[in-house]
Order: sequence, then C-alpha cells, then structure tokens
Amino acid sequence: MINTHKTTKQEISKMIKEYYEHLIAPMDDMWEESIGTSNYYRIVFDFTDAGYFCLDNNNTLLLLFIKDEFIDKSKDLMQHIMDGYTIKEGFVSTIDTRSLPLFLDLNNEIHTHTFLYKDIYHVDRINPIEGLEIETAITTDIQKIIEYHENCVDISGSWLEAYCINLINKRQLFLFLINNEIIGSGEIRASESQKGYAHLGVTVAKEYRRKGLASYILSYLKKDCYKQDMIPICSTSINNIGSQKAIHNSGFFAHHRILKVKF
Repeated sequence: MINTHKTTKQEISKMIKEYYEHLIAPMDDMWEESIGTSNYYRIVFDFTDAGYFCLDNNNTLLLLFIKDEFIDKSKDLMQHIMDGYTIKEGFVSTIDTRSLPLFLDLNNEIHTHTFLYKDIYHVDRINPIEGLEIETAITTDIQKIIEYHENCVDISGSWLEAYCINLINKRQLFLFLINNEIIGSGEIRASESQKGYAHLGVTVAKEYRRKGLASYILSYLKKDCYKQDMIPICSTSINNIGSQKAIHNSGFFAHHRILKVKF
C-alpha cells in the first residue's frame, strides 16, 4: 500500500542527506534554493518510509528520491504520485541518475532547461576595460548596488536588497568599477550543503556587454575560488546565449543539464 503526506525538511533530514549522497555532481545552488522553498512530501510503502518528493505551488515535480530498498518499485511509486497530485510536468537533473530514468521512461516531451558547468581548463583572461577597478562590496555600497541592478542590468524586486546584503556580509560580492561607477559584478557563493564548491555569478552593465568583461570577471572569480581551496561551478539557462559564450570562454564545460519534462 502506497501513501503520501506533506512533511517538512526537518522531519525527513536523513532521507535528504541520502539524496545528496546519490548525486554524481554538485547541485546548482539556485535550483537547490527553489527545491528548498517547495512543498515536501513523504512516500510511505507498507508503513515504511520509501522516499520523498517536492512540488511547487503548481504541482510541478521538482525532486523525487526513492530509497535503495524500494528502487525496484520506483516506477509504481512515481506513477502513484503523478496520478494522486495530477502532475503534468517536472524537472530532473542529469546529476540525479536514480530519478533520471523514471522521468525519461514516463515523458511525453523533454528538453534542456539549464546547463550545469564545471571548470575544465585554465584561462587567463586579460582585462578588456582600461581603468577597471575591483572591490569587495561593503554595506555602504548597497544603494549603489541596487541602483546598478535596476538601471544597468534590469534586475529588480523586493528580494534584491536582502540577497545582496547576504552576499556582502559573507564577502562574496565583488564590484567592477570605472570612475567609481559599477559596470559589472561577480559572486562567489560558497555552497553550504556541498562543501568545497562555490557557485559563480556574473552581471555586466548593458553598455559594456560583448567586450569580454563577463569572461574576465569569471576568470577573476575562478582564481579567487582556488585561492580559497574551493572548486568553482556555474550554470545558465539554455536561452542565455551571451552567458554561455562567456562561461565557455572562461574554461568551463557543461557536463550536466537540468531537464524540463512533460508527462
């Protein structure tokens, strides 16, 4: 008999730890955050925990984990979940080799949503902008940083200030300036769940794009990561061609994908 019921991350912490142990590469931190704020459900088979899954508010399947002892029943368990929650689509990463076959077997349509990159070779990018200065962001920079995001890269929202302050407090936000004006930013987000990895993020002001600045910022961030004994990784959506070029030019290669699946 299969049952499912809503739960919390704290209640299934041991299974979450098992899930991470089965991944063959580090998870993208933005995707991890989306999963972390989703709705968690416990899977019970014959009164024993068999795994868990996560849904967003539209009942999109974001994660599925089946424990080893129930892996032979995984297709039945997934079908039960899909029927019970009227799931029409989901996401799965190629780093999750346990769930990937289930999504492939049951899919009606599938395509790449996000590229997941790892560093494969050294690239020493030359600074393409004369007079460029680099600073680690501090608290008094926050208003200037927000204005830069809103006016120069079209990023805004109520979340932005708290997001930037969190990076500043951790000394993970870097500013690239000309005459004290921000023209680019870089992030080194040390992973808390996957020790030894750091997720890189880059923005460039619209008028400074296609000049090699994004690749230079990534190269700078990579060097800083290795100085801190961290392995740099990054990601971008399939539609962001500019980011893909900058990441590739900085020595990264997309070994893995996040896939969007329609059932």
